[in-house]
Amino acid sequence: MRGPVSGSGPGWPLLCILVLAATLVILSGCSTTSSGDQGSRPVPGLQSKIVHVPGTDHGLIFLVEMSTCPHCASTRALLDQLGVDYWYIDLNTLNQTEVLEVFNSVNRICGQGETVPRLVIRGGTCILGDQPDKIREAIG
Repeated sequence: MRGPVSGSGPGWPLLCILVLAATLVILSGCSTTSSGDQGSRPVPGLQSKIVHVPGTDHGLIFLVEMSTCPHCASTRALLDQLGVDYWYIDLNTLNQTEVLEVFNSVNRICGQGETVPRLVIRGGTCILGDQPDKIREAIG
């Protein structure tokens, strides 16, 4: 079942570590304290807009997309067809400040630009645009 990221669900601490290690600081407010303090996020509430699609684990796969983009739809369909576990954020659900925060974070890995889809695989491989062969190769 698809659903928003929860700060207390199973695997959440591991996801925080992986995302931070990948320099995707959009989740930099992940709490590591027992007091329940969520820490300070550059954009409060962004974490609730990240959706998890369960599947076979191939390492952290993170997609930045727009629901109105046909290339993004094709990339998501491929990920679904491959049955991989991935996370995505739809830029159409964000305000301008949140969109800038997402691009600032992902650009640390992918380089500058605002192309979608942007797919980050295992924190180091970045695929821009709809490139099914490269996606299949990178996922393995």
